Amino acid sequence: MGHAPPAIVTLRPSCDDLPSDGLVGVEARRLTARIFADLSPARLTDLLLLVDELVTDAQRHGSRVREVHLCRFDMPVAAHVEVISTPAATPSCAASAGAEAEWGRLLVEDVATAWGVQREGDDWMTWAEV
Repeated sequence: MGHAPPAIVTLRPSCDDLPSDGLVGVEARRLTARIFADLSPARLTDLLLLVDELVTDAQRHGSRVREVHLCRFDMPVAAHVEVISTPAATPSCAASAGAEAEWGRLLVEDVATAWGVQREGDDWMTWAEV
């Protein structure tokens, strides 16, 4: 039996999808909740926590969030989230930014089935799966 290809949604602050100000996290959560509304409440809560923390982490370092990618998959992974940002500093997953960043990293480690950070040209991509 074959698997369905992933459904990928890209949200950009420069478009109508996401605001370009501090409300990017709020709108990313709202759109995530709508797109993944059929997930179990527990899995959706985990996904919303991850989206919130990845966006917040980028903003915590003065980064500009360029894109948020939401990808749906067949089980066992329900979703893959990527936050692409142009950093003012290295994301907290790679360098500590104090207690708030430490709590965020612990949350991501606890909730995500996998996560990571990678450099993409001048930008950073922070990703997580649930």
